[in-house]
Amino acid sequence: MKNSTLFEKIKNSTGQIALLIYPEKTNSIEQLDALLSVIKKNEIDLLFVGGSSATKKQMKFAVNHLKKNSDIPILIFPGS
Repeated sequence: MKNSTLFEKIKNSTGQIALLIYPEKTNSIEQLDALLSVIKKNEIDLLFVGGSSATKKQMKFAVNHLKKNSDIPILIFPGS
């Protein structure tokens, strides 16, 4: 999904589904791939990535993997 499509949905007040991913709890390729499979089946519109205890390395790993394997917009969640 392109950002312009996401912004249009928000502007038009249509429903959106966002998912918060904690990088410290999904720290392997297998876990992220399993999560991506569920995300794609359920038409998630937006991914929040972050958490209060995630390290920079965990954030980078999760965000890079999600970006490489999905076109869903990613927002870094506060506290990261």
